[in-house]
Amino acid sequence: MKKGELVTIYVMLAIASSLAGHDVLSGLILMIPHPFWFASQENDWAALFHQHIPDWLAVKDKAFLADYYRGGSNLYHWEVIQGWLTTTIAWGNFVCILTFLMVCISSVIGKHWIEHEKLSCPIIQLPLALTAGRDN
Repeated sequence: MKKGELVTIYVMLAIASSLAGHDVLSGLILMIPHPFWFASQENDWAALFHQHIPDWLAVKDKAFLADYYRGGSNLYHWEVIQGWLTTTIAWGNFVCILTFLMVCISSVIGKHWIEHEKLSCPIIQLPLALTAGRDN
């Protein structure tokens, strides 16, 4: 394999494992409908903050969420896909932009750390070893 291919594979794995490995996405899916499903008269969440959450940012219909929480539905029905589509696209874009910004910040700060502060980055040793001495 070429150096560029190995680096591309390593970067893809690093980003995917950082998102999935720290329960970012699985926790996010659970949190999106939470304030609407568990809203009650006792906690008064509907009056406190439901009006501040845009429709495209969360699934709000309690009747739609009943099957989600009780396990009576799956993703392979058009109605379910339609109910989650806008919210999933919005949060997916946010996660992609956030990941891109973190990579940009890391590249800007990392150069200063390595060249001026002389801080070692042990996690970089694996991709350097993978690509060392290979030109083709």
